[in-house]
Amino acid sequence: MGLLDKAAEKKSEPTKVEVEKPKRQRRERKNKVEDVPEAIVAKTKPKRQRRERKKRAPSEPKVIPKEFELAGRLNRFAVGLANFIVNWGLIVTAVVMSAFLNANPTWIIIGGVLIAITNIIALPIFMGRNLGQFVSRTKYINSKSERPLFLHALMNNLNFPLFLLGLILILMGSGNGDYALLGGGVFAASILLIDAWLCKRYLFQETKQGLWDIIFNAYLVKHVPSGDETGWLAKLEGLGDFAEQKFKMNK
Repeated sequence: MGLLDKAAEKKSEPTKVEVEKPKRQRRERKNKVEDVPEAIVAKTKPKRQRRERKKRAPSEPKVIPKEFELAGRLNRFAVGLANFIVNWGLIVTAVVMSAFLNANPTWIIIGGVLIAITNIIALPIFMGRNLGQFVSRTKYINSKSERPLFLHALMNNLNFPLFLLGLILILMGSGNGDYALLGGGVFAASILLIDAWLCKRYLFQETKQGLWDIIFNAYLVKHVPSGDETGWLAKLEGLGDFAEQKFKMNK
């Protein structure tokens, strides 16, 4: 019996070792997981969620700055009349001479075109204002108290030729039955009508903005000379002094 008991004890010992081995392996695996470098763990972390988009601040309202005063009716009339005479006076005279007097108006037309280019393009670029604005002591500014884009001065002075172009296209289209020309003429002619009638009288009575003023965010305001002007700028400002004395536009 003693031998049998010893043999039974020997058989039972390996089973204890076999049972204990898996437990040690599990502990070793846990230790390995704990010893993993932080850099590797960081890579395995899920990606951060996208940053929330910042809400845009509401845009400032486009209104006339408080330090400026809108030009009056007489000032506006002076701007339109002076610019019309300067830009198109000679050209209209040349057309009338050619139609009724059978004269050769070539040089008059060339002179009129040069004067129109000077007043529509050159003066707004170098002086910031055209002759009509110097005479009426006015200027255009936007809601940031800055000069409007140059295209505003250009388009604002092209209403009359666009209107004439529209009339010509209407006459050409109505005579030949060409609806494309007729439609283009109606569109071009309506530009002046919208500018002079709809916008100024009904839609924008307070700001007195025309079609191009609305598009370019421009306001016609009164101009006050600084008194430090010299050269050609001083001479142009002198036109405003003459107009104020004769027509009392400052009242």
